[in-house]
Amino acid sequence: NIPPRFLEQIRSKLRVAGYIESRRGNRGGYVMSKDPNTVTVGQIIRTVEGHDDSNPFDTESVFKEVWDKAQKATNEVFDKNTFQTLFDSRNEWLKRLDFNI
Repeated sequence: NIPPRFLEQIRSKLRVAGYIESRRGNRGGYVMSKDPNTVTVGQIIRTVEGHDDSNPFDTESVFKEVWDKAQKATNEVFDKNTFQTLFDSRNEWLKRLDFNI
């Protein structure tokens, strides 16, 4: 349910960064141009959203350290998960949904 205009902006950023390529023909569309084992969720997020290391708290704030730790932890989670990890998780999830009565 992503608006087409916004989706095109995302595709453009990913294509310029070399993560996807377009293909023509019957089976055309966009495909990953890199091995999903080598592309992390963090890389894609930073490509689409840019690098945002900003902290809404000033240097004197008691919340600055907590904010920095939370941002670091979030980045570590995103950077530990590749797209292959996502594909594998999705396949496992779909297997759990497949049942016969």
